[in-house]
Amino acid sequence: MRKSIFGKIEDRTNKGEYIDKDMTRYTLQMAYQISPQWRVMTEYYNERVENKNNGSKSTQDYFKVSVRATF
Repeated sequence: MRKSIFGKIEDRTNKGEYIDKDMTRYTLQMAYQISPQWRVMTEYYNERVENKNNGSKSTQDYFKVSVRATF
């Protein structure tokens, strides 16, 4: 569970240690209506995380695809 999506967060490792991180997340969302009942939705995420304890940086890119039905 993250306390914050943007800005400084405090995360806990599996050893129980606390790590201070600076995280930024960019999101691009798109939806396409197939019919009045069906819609396809996609989301693209780009996360940039900087570990304040040791100075390491990481970047993650991932997609999320879903289908929505209205009855």
